[in-house]
Amino acid sequence: MSRPPEPRRTSPPVDPHAAGQRADRFVRRWRADLPFARIQRLFRERRITVDGRPLAAADRVVAGDRLTIEDDHDGDRAVQPWDGLVLSRLWEDEHVLAIDKPADLVVQPGPRHRSRTLVHALAHSDPDIVDGLAHLDHGLAHRLDRGTSGVMLVGKHRDALDELRTAFRDRRVEKRYLALVVGAPRPDWRIDAPLSRQRRRGRLVVEVAAGGRGEPATTDFERLAAAEGRALVQARPTTGRTHQIRVHLAASRCPILGDPDYGRAADNERAAHELGLHRMFLHAAEITFPHPVDGRRVVVRSPLPADLAAPLARAGLDDA
Repeated sequence: MSRPPEPRRTSPPVDPHAAGQRADRFVRRWRADLPFARIQRLFRERRITVDGRPLAAADRVVAGDRLTIEDDHDGDRAVQPWDGLVLSRLWEDEHVLAIDKPADLVVQPGPRHRSRTLVHALAHSDPDIVDGLAHLDHGLAHRLDRGTSGVMLVGKHRDALDELRTAFRDRRVEKRYLALVVGAPRPDWRIDAPLSRQRRRGRLVVEVAAGGRGEPATTDFERLAAAEGRALVQARPTTGRTHQIRVHLAASRCPILGDPDYGRAADNERAAHELGLHRMFLHAAEITFPHPVDGRRVVVRSPLPADLAAPLARAGLDDA
């Protein structure tokens, strides 16, 4: 039986790395499902508090703070099932579902995407999850960019979802991505560069923050193979910032081929012509997580999809 939406939501404790952020930025990351205009309205209506004290949008959060949103009307976000996509299930038990997300699929409903998202497909295949956890982002433990394919985790009930999210927050989840990039990077390297998010002409842009400000972000990279000015790279992010791998690779002067935001148009056009690559070559190939019930180590892998495997073979890098 579905739980009714909760009128009150309380955040995890503010991480020391996030201390000093504006309250509205913190809430925007915590509640990425809510439109920013709605978050601002909640601040104006004094419905976001710490220890019962209303916060202003410009207030700074303090390490250990737990922010509470009162009556955010989560119950009005009904999701209509979508039967136009059969989700590929990589692994599951009664607590966790691992989905193989295709590229060019938005993960969660929003003002610009009111249908045909991963959540709408999940509402068709697993309505009990979506309905029962509507107030908790419909069970999603994390997200992938629209253009990224690969493995994603869903909690099937409240306790499992809470444990998965805690594991992500505590950096006990290991993620491995594959990317085809321009250039011949060194065998291995680490990018430790904070990121900032900006809105430009209504579009989200992430960049390396000037002066060391911004949200801490670290990614370890390994070159798996290289040929003809291109390289297959493995990325292991230790933080989970928006567009992190894409921005860190661009900052390394090795942008991902097919990346429409941080890549180079000439490189992308050449890859489309020579390799038949018509989307961003970034794939969430593997995720390792502690099981939310017994803590055992679970490894889930997503095979490289055909629209990436074929260009990789044409580039002569498929033996990596």
